[in-house]
Amino acid sequence: MLIENTNRIKYKELRERQIQIKAKSLKTLFHYTSNQGLEAILENETLRFSDIHSLNDYAEVTTSINVLMEKAKEMGITLPDWYTTEMVKEENVYVCCFSLDSDSQAMWSYYTKDLNNKGFNISFDCKKLVKSILEHNPCLDGCEMFFGKIEYVKNYNSKYIEQMFSILDNSFNYALSKTALWLIKSSTFTNEEQTEQTSEFESKNEKHKRNIETTDLEIYGFNNKSQYFEQNIKPVFFFIKNETFKFENEYRIGIYIPSDIKKNLVDKNIIKTERRKTITRTYMDLSFSLEAITGITVSPTSDYSESLEIIKKIETAKNLPNNFFRKIKKS
Repeated sequence: MLIENTNRIKYKELRERQIQIKAKSLKTLFHYTSNQGLEAILENETLRFSDIHSLNDYAEVTTSINVLMEKAKEMGITLPDWYTTEMVKEENVYVCCFSLDSDSQAMWSYYTKDLNNKGFNISFDCKKLVKSILEHNPCLDGCEMFFGKIEYVKNYNSKYIEQMFSILDNSFNYALSKTALWLIKSSTFTNEEQTEQTSEFESKNEKHKRNIETTDLEIYGFNNKSQYFEQNIKPVFFFIKNETFKFENEYRIGIYIPSDIKKNLVDKNIIKTERRKTITRTYMDLSFSLEAITGITVSPTSDYSESLEIIKKIETAKNLPNNFFRKIKKS
C-alpha cells in the first residue's frame, strides 16, 4: 500500500467543519472533452475519475519509480525489490485530469482527434471544485484526496523527488533536534551549558522546520484532523510523467481508495468497469457543483451556434437560469 491511512476523509466531521485549502496559488483548471462528454458532465453533474493505470500514459507510476530508484542509487540507498513491485501493482488510485492551458491547439487535437476536432473545454475554479467533490460524495468516507500539478521529467531529473528527499531529511533532522532539546532540559548540564546547547538546537530546529514549510512541492493532500489541504509528499509518485506529455500541462485531482472500501464501492456499483476496444478500465463518476464552472470554450473547428444550442438545451432541461454557464466563447 503506497499511501498510509493516516489522513482519511471523515465525512461526518467534514459536514461540521470548514474546509480550507492552503495552496500557494489556486488554479483555473480546464477539462477538454467531446460534445457527448460535455453533455454527460453538465446533465449528470459528475466528473469521471479513472483508474491511474488506464490513462493515456502507459508508463504512469513506472516513470516515478525509475526516477526514485536513480535518485536512491545516487545517494547510496538500496531499496528492496518488493518496493518497486508493490508500487507498480497499486490499483486503488483514481484521477481526473485537467490542463492549465485555456486554449491549446495540441490539446484540442489530442482529446477530440476521433471527433473531427470538435468539442469543448470546461473551466473550473479549483478551490470550489475540490470542495464540492468532497461535499457531494459521502461514498469517499475513509478515502484520501489529493491534487496538484504534474511534473514532466527527462533523464531522471525530478524536482518533486528531490523535494521528497529534502522534506524527509529535514523532517528527520527536525525530530532529532526536538529530541536533543528534550534531553538537554533533563540533563545534568550546568545552567550556562544548558543555555548554550538549548540555543544551538533551537536554531537548528527552526531551520529544519522552515525548510519543511517552504518546500516548492505543488501537491496538496487532505488532512482530516483540521479539515484542510496541505503540501503532501505521500502521493508524489502519481504526479510525475515523461516529458513526452509536456504539451498537456496537466493538473490532476486524485482519490486513493483503501482496499476494504474499494470492495464496498464495487459492490454498490460506484466503481464501474468498461471495455474500450482491447482495454478494460475501471472508473468512478463523482458528483460536483455546477457553481464550480467558470466558463466553457468551444473548439476552433466546431460550429459556435450549434455548440451554443447544446449548452442552452442543457440549461433548459435542468431548469437553470439563462446564461448560467456565463462565459461561453469560441477558441
